[in-house]
Amino acid sequence: MPDDDTPPQQPRHLHLVTRDAEEIREMLDLLGTLVASVSDRVEGQSDKLDKLTRTAAETRAAAFHAKAQMDLKPVADAIAKTLEKTITPLSRELVGLRRDIHADRKAIKADIDSLLQRTSAAIVARDRQIAGLQARSWIPFAAIGALVLVMATAILAPWALAKIDGGLLCWAADGTWFVSSGTCVGI
Repeated sequence: MPDDDTPPQQPRHLHLVTRDAEEIREMLDLLGTLVASVSDRVEGQSDKLDKLTRTAAETRAAAFHAKAQMDLKPVADAIAKTLEKTITPLSRELVGLRRDIHADRKAIKADIDSLLQRTSAAIVARDRQIAGLQARSWIPFAAIGALVLVMATAILAPWALAKIDGGLLCWAADGTWFVSSGTCVGI
């Protein structure tokens, strides 16, 4: 007989159901904890994915901005415009200076040629003048020389003719020459 102290025995299938219910409750608790943990993890990963997506978007925007800055065509166009603004007036000024220098060079060459022609003409005229003076400079000396010769001849000729042995003048005059007296008789 059964003791009163012993709990009444439950049917065996009820004990299994209770035990299964506890296991199911524990399992559900574990599943709830697991779902909550997975949910927390998924939420954390979602936050990280959001951050990663924002970072990727920012990186992409920065890459497009960098690409726009690295595009050399606008930079080259800006440099070309600046150079054109700066160099074009300078090149025009240089072309003008070149023309002026060329014109000045032609004018200087013409002036030098003219100066050379005038100098050459002056030198030729001076040479002619000097040659004319040289040609005429002997005339006074020749005239003086001729005058001296005529006077010397006029003075010395009779004396010289009288002194020659035999007296050339005396002979020409058909006279006799006396050496001792130096006179001619018969003239």
